[in-house]
Amino acid sequence: MSQENTVHTVQERQERRRGMKIIMIVAVLAILVLLLAAWFISTQRRLVRIDENLTNALKQIDVQAQSRFDSLTAINHLVKRYDSHEAETLEKIISARSRGSGTAMAAEEMQTAFDTALGRINALVEQYPQLKADGNYQRAMAAVNEREDQVRTARMVYNDCATKLNRELKMFPTSLIAGMLGFSERGYLMMEAGKMGAVTME
Repeated sequence: MSQENTVHTVQERQERRRGMKIIMIVAVLAILVLLLAAWFISTQRRLVRIDENLTNALKQIDVQAQSRFDSLTAINHLVKRYDSHEAETLEKIISARSRGSGTAMAAEEMQTAFDTALGRINALVEQYPQLKADGNYQRAMAAVNEREDQVRTARMVYNDCATKLNRELKMFPTSLIAGMLGFSERGYLMMEAGKMGAVTME
């Protein structure tokens, strides 16, 4: 009887140990799952924050670029006094700009249209010195310069955010889940050396 009790006690201890091991394994797995879920949520929020900064930078580019084109429109009204044909051409360039699409490609198209229009205005100013001396022209060009600085700053902010996002997406372990969360690398906006300085009135 004593031997049976001893065997029974040993079996109870073994079962208790087995039960404790199972509880420990379940506890460890639960902690791992919680840690993984916390990392997943934290990573998703970080990527969303960077992505929202990118979207905001594009919107800022769009707003400032539209204002910049409004200033060119004001200049174009002055151009009509000197060269109606050139004013018509400028009007087509200005009105053909992309409006509010909020993409990097649209920002580049808008920049190209702006550069084309400004180049034509600068060439026209060389032909008509009195246009360059006009107070309204000088005020409109000052507004163009101010908006151009703001666009340039917004483009730099966008590129900085794009760098951060692209770096995050390439780094392990974020690279494992970025695709399934719907994030992908973003392209950069061109910052040409010739455009780094302020627009001049010359």
